[in-house]
Amino acid sequence: IVSVSPDKGSFGGGTHITIMGTGFAADSNYRNTNTVTVNDAPCQISEFYTNKIVCETPEKKDQLNTTTLKIVVNGLEVTTSDFAYDLSITPKIDSLSPDSASPMLKNDLVINGSEFGSDTSMFSVSIKSKEADGDEYLCNVTSGSDSSVTCRLSGGKKGKYSVKLHKKGVGYSIPNTVDADAFAYSTTVTSISPKFGSTEGGTLLTITGTNFSPIQNQNQVVIGDTGNDVCLIETASTTELTCRVQKQKEPLYDELDVYVLAQIQVEADCVNDTTCKFTFDESLTPKVSSLSPTDVATGSTVKVI
Repeated sequence: IVSVSPDKGSFGGGTHITIMGTGFAADSNYRNTNTVTVNDAPCQISEFYTNKIVCETPEKKDQLNTTTLKIVVNGLEVTTSDFAYDLSITPKIDSLSPDSASPMLKNDLVINGSEFGSDTSMFSVSIKSKEADGDEYLCNVTSGSDSSVTCRLSGGKKGKYSVKLHKKGVGYSIPNTVDADAFAYSTTVTSISPKFGSTEGGTLLTITGTNFSPIQNQNQVVIGDTGNDVCLIETASTTELTCRVQKQKEPLYDELDVYVLAQIQVEADCVNDTTCKFTFDESLTPKVSSLSPTDVATGSTVKVI
């Protein structure tokens, strides 16, 4: 190994390093047996020639104070300490605003932290699912400074994610505190009121929560498992929906589940098992026994008993 450039990189990994030297294997038949590691973690190879290797460094997860870069070519190995993880140049995320958003709406995400740099052309932002083989989405950067970056989210699948800022020539960001980079695409119901209503419909439900669509026709509320009892949306904001319960079509039960859907695709989560419940109550249903008189002209007064 003759040189490694750059000679420093982020604790978050993602530094594209170029290793110059001699005796590296050029024959593609040997590429599966050639490896590069940084502190025994794989450095993902993108280019491999007789005198040059380019690879992307892994995240630093060990507690070692030194960094050892090792190349193995057809069973032969060579090591160097010409590359080091450097916390002082590592982009760090302190907080996100917001830390959750609707899966179906476009939102601005503000990332607060340090060591970002002021040139927005030098960094990119993505959010990656915390699930194995989960989705990853780009967040298009619209503005930035050394301590704050704003990017535009386009929506995604419901779930938990980590926000990563990549700075060219340095690598990926790390959270400054535990979960400082944690983000969620979610819609949550925190309360439904009232819990009881007439079997003939007409009850106005108020549903509170987070990340609803403020566009009325992008929300749907269904009462019961069959989906027959639709609650007609009357008003919508990001934190509250109101809907009018229709006449009951479901068979009578003690209580029914209430499903709050975003664009009829993303089901909101209930904060607990009792939150999203509604009961059609016969005792609350107004009943008409008689009308007097029963035959009247338009504009006449009718007594309902």
